[in-house]
Amino acid sequence: MTVDNSNLKIPHLAVPTNIQSDVSIILLTLCSLTDIMDVSPDTGAVSRVGAANIPNEIWLQVFDNLSHGDLLQISLVCKRWLHLVSRYKLRRSSKLVITKRNLKKICDAIERTQFKCEKVEISNPWSEFNNVECAFLSRIFQYIGSEVVHVKLHRVSTLTMLNHLLPKLRELDLSDSWPDTRGQVDLQNFSQLTTLLIPEFFTVQTQLLASLTQMPNVRLQQLSIRIESSAGDWLDVLARQATSLRWLKLGTVWLDAWTNARLKFQHRLQDIFRTFAQLEVLDIGTISTSYKQLVLENISDKNRLKKIVISDNSDDSLELIVQKWSASLEYLDIKRYRESESNAQLLNIMSGKLRSLIMHDTNGLADERLLYSIAPTSNPRLNELKLSHAQLNIEARFPALEKLRFYGLHCRSSHQELHKICPRLKKIVSDRMLVKVQAN
Repeated sequence: MTVDNSNLKIPHLAVPTNIQSDVSIILLTLCSLTDIMDVSPDTGAVSRVGAANIPNEIWLQVFDNLSHGDLLQISLVCKRWLHLVSRYKLRRSSKLVITKRNLKKICDAIERTQFKCEKVEISNPWSEFNNVECAFLSRIFQYIGSEVVHVKLHRVSTLTMLNHLLPKLRELDLSDSWPDTRGQVDLQNFSQLTTLLIPEFFTVQTQLLASLTQMPNVRLQQLSIRIESSAGDWLDVLARQATSLRWLKLGTVWLDAWTNARLKFQHRLQDIFRTFAQLEVLDIGTISTSYKQLVLENISDKNRLKKIVISDNSDDSLELIVQKWSASLEYLDIKRYRESESNAQLLNIMSGKLRSLIMHDTNGLADERLLYSIAPTSNPRLNELKLSHAQLNIEARFPALEKLRFYGLHCRSSHQELHKICPRLKKIVSDRMLVKVQAN
C-alpha cells in the first residue's frame, strides 16, 4: 500500500533543551514518530503509518538537528538510517567535534560505518594529544579527511599531524588556537585554502604568513590578521589578498607605541586598503582608534559592506560608515557606544535599513534617547537587537524583531510582555534582565 505523505500529521515532540543531546532520549523521540497519523481527506478516517512508511524527508528533518556524535550512533541502527545519515545534506550541515574524551569512540564508530563529514572541530585547548591519541586522530582522518573542507583547531600543533590528510581543505580556523611545542606550521599542502583565521599570537602568525607567502596562487576570501609594529609578511599577505577578500578581521595591541609604528608604513597601508574591491564584512572591533580611522577613510564605498564591527564611536567613524555604506549595511556592531546628538542622528538615518544592531557598554543610555536613535517611529527591518548596560522600554516599534539579547539591561517589560509586543520574537537571551515595575 502506498502512503499519501501530503496528509501526514506529526505530533509535537517537546524534548527539554538540557537533554536534547542525550542519544537515548533522541532515539525515544524518533520512535515516537511511529504515531504519525494518515488522515484521509475524503472520509476523515485515521490510520497509523508504520515507521517503514515515514518519508525520508521527515527523518532528515529530525536527523538534521542531532549532533555529529548522535548521527554516528544512529547510523548503526539500520541500513536505511545509515544511508540517510550519509546524505550530502547532513554531511554538509553537521560538524564533528573531537575531544580527548570521545576520540577513541569516534574512531571505533567511523571504522564501522561509511560516515563522512565536511566540518570538523578538534577541541583540546588545555593540553596536546599524546602519542596514542595522535594515532587515533590520524586513523579518523584517514577515513574522513578526503571530504573535509572546514577545520577548527584549538592547538596549532594538531595541524602538523593532518598536513597530508586534508586534500580538499578550504577553511582553516585557528582563531582560538594556542601555540605549543610541536613542529613548524606549514600551509603549503592546502592549495585550495580560501579562509584563514589566525590566532592572537605573534609566533604563530609569523609562521603561518611566512608559509602563505610561498603560495602565490592562493586567493583568500576570509582572513583574520594582526597588524604588527614593524613591516613584514603581514603587509605582503594583506596586499596580495586585498582584491579577493570578502571578509576581513584586523587586530592590534592597544599601546602608544603602535601609533609611531603606524607612521612607518602608513602610506603603504593606505594604498592596500584602497585596492579592496569585494569586501562585505569588516571587523575592526579590537584595533586602536588611529588604525580604525585609517581603515575607514581608505576603503572605497565601491565595497558593498554588509557588516561592520567597530571598537567605539568616539570619533567620526560612525559618520564615515553612514556616508559610505548606508545603502548596503545590514549589520552594525559597536563595542563601546557613547551617546551624542550627532551619533543619535546617524543611527536615526540607519533606522529601517539595519537588520542587526549590537551596542555594547552603552554607559546607562536611557529610554527615550535610545529609542529615538534606533526607532524614531517604527523600525520594520530590524530583526536582531543586542544591548548592554542601557535602559530600554521595548515598545511596539519593532514588528520584525526575532532575536533580542540583553546584558545588564534595565527593562520595564517581562519576557511574556515582550513576546506580545514583538509577535515575531523567537529568542530572548539575557544574563540578567532587571524588569522595572512601574508604581501605581
